[in-house]
Amino acid sequence: MHPVLLQVTLPGILPRIVLLLGLATALIVIGLAALIGARRTAVVGILITIFLTVWLFAHRGNRAAPVELIVSSFGFFLSIGVISGCWLIARTATRNGMELGNAVQTLSFGLLGGFLGARLGYVAINSGGWASWRDTFDYGLGGLFGYGAYVGGLLGIGIATRKNFQAFRIWLDRATPTLLLCTGLTRLGCYFQGCDFGRPLGAKAPVIISVLGTFPRWSPSADGAYSGSPAWLHHVSNFGLSTGAAASLPTHPTQLYEALFAWCAALLAYFIHRSSQFPGRTFLVMAMFYGLGRFLLEFLRGDPERGILLFAHNGATGLAGSWSQVIALSSVIAALVVWRHWSLGESTWTGFIRLLRAGFRPVPRFRL
Repeated sequence: MHPVLLQVTLPGILPRIVLLLGLATALIVIGLAALIGARRTAVVGILITIFLTVWLFAHRGNRAAPVELIVSSFGFFLSIGVISGCWLIARTATRNGMELGNAVQTLSFGLLGGFLGARLGYVAINSGGWASWRDTFDYGLGGLFGYGAYVGGLLGIGIATRKNFQAFRIWLDRATPTLLLCTGLTRLGCYFQGCDFGRPLGAKAPVIISVLGTFPRWSPSADGAYSGSPAWLHHVSNFGLSTGAAASLPTHPTQLYEALFAWCAALLAYFIHRSSQFPGRTFLVMAMFYGLGRFLLEFLRGDPERGILLFAHNGATGLAGSWSQVIALSSVIAALVVWRHWSLGESTWTGFIRLLRAGFRPVPRFRL
């Protein structure tokens, strides 16, 4: 188990050349989109241009210094998940009558919103750990927030399909099984990276769980570039583990728990989608199912970077949770509220207005 799959030293100017080429390409896309009247493509190009410009400005340091190109385990599995997920979603959409151009545009909005939401979410829940605003662009200091990608991706798809609410719901249904498959892949990347680890296990824990939940120190020296997995470092700092220890304390392998859970949910979503009663049903069922599962799995997590929330009373901590649990429960409640309106074929906004006018009267039972 090691976080680095590939490491290459590049001239300091090369990454900036690549970013400049990407910026030039985005500007060309904007110009062509403006000529043919493809407004959504132009908007995507503008957003990418802004992102690349800010990134170039944030990394305008010593241009002569070499750059270490590192392919991490998490980045590898994330890339596989994104590439295969985009291919499967686009293939499903085109097989069901959607034009390839529309599918690519909607995917672009969803991907852009997902990545921005994932990064902004991580920065927000770890707001106290940044020395300057440039550090927020340094993925070496931290990565992505899964539920941030969830919310950002929803907003991106909503913007792309804002003129056709029915298409928005159909798109969510078709994408849900694939997204759950990709979630499992990214959790595998988390496992090999050593992040998102669980709480320490008790002495009577099964041997196989203890072995799977033990994360090694990556280099012989405690001050090396990759001296230890996040679990090892956390246990050295907070649990009294010796810096000479070869591995962390045995923990719950929560990454594997969630990977298996996500894949089971993907299989369930596939069968639900085949017998769906109304557009959006598959997505809503999975929002509730995955939300409840994620809420429970968070109790087994032990990593501090997930955003800890402490609820105190009279100076004593009475309850501890995480931002993921708050969003998971919120998604369950939102899915329950939205279910009635989508099953009636009305837009969510219309349903909320009607609900307010009705004075929040009790609604009929939800039929699955």
